[in-house]
Amino acid sequence: MRRRRARSLAVAPVGALLGAAALSGCTPWGAAGEPPQGPNPSEEDLAQARERGGTADMADYSYVLEGTCGEQQLVGRWAVRVTGGAVAEVASEIPDGWTPTAEQYEDIPTVPDLFDRLEAAVAGDGNAHATFSPHWGHPMALVLDPMPAAIDDETCLTVTAVTPREP
Repeated sequence: MRRRRARSLAVAPVGALLGAAALSGCTPWGAAGEPPQGPNPSEEDLAQARERGGTADMADYSYVLEGTCGEQQLVGRWAVRVTGGAVAEVASEIPDGWTPTAEQYEDIPTVPDLFDRLEAAVAGDGNAHATFSPHWGHPMALVLDPMPAAIDDETCLTVTAVTPREP
C-alpha cells in the first residue's frame, strides 16, 4: 500500500458533511437494504466504471464512507476529505468513540483505493460485488470477501456524498 502524507484534522467542515449525508437519506444499497450481489465485476467493468464521470482524475474531494460488516477497522461512519489524492481529514461516528490519528489515515481508502480493492478481489479467489455511481463512476456500495470460506473477513462499504473540492 502506498504511503500517504498526513494533514491536520479539521473536524468542523467534515462533520458538516456527515450531517448533510445523514439528512439526505440516500443509500446505494438495494431497495430492501440488501448489499450488491451477483457475479464478480469483470476487469473491463471496473475499468469503465473507474473512467466514467471523472473520479479517476479527482485529487481533491470529500465523501462519506460507511462500513457495516466484518471484523475490521472500517466498521462505522466516516466523513473523509481527500487532498492531493491522499486522505487529509477524517471525522468518525463509531460506537466506541475511536477516532483515527493522522498516522492511521492510510487505513481509510480514497476512491482509487476502493477500485484497487475491487480489482484485487476480482483477480484473486475472493468475491467482489459493487454498484457504481452513474454520474461519478465511483463504487457506491461494495462487498469484498477475499476468502469466501472464512468468517468475518468481509468488508461491506457504502460511499455517499462524493463532492469535488477546490485544492
